[in-house]
Amino acid sequence: MSSKLLTTMFGIVSEIERDRLKSCVKEGLDAAKARGVKLGRKPGPGKSKLDPQRELI
Repeated sequence: MSSKLLTTMFGIVSEIERDRLKSCVKEGLDAAKARGVKLGRKPGPGKSKLDPQRELI
């Protein structure tokens, strides 16, 4: 009985912590967007190794 209670309590605490972390990350991303920071992956050079074979593909 004690182990079930302990497992449930750890589950609840981890769920609360996950929700807190998600909200902090969202707030940080929103603040970065407000400052004008571009989010996401940087664009590549625009050329592909497969460009010479484009017609064949």
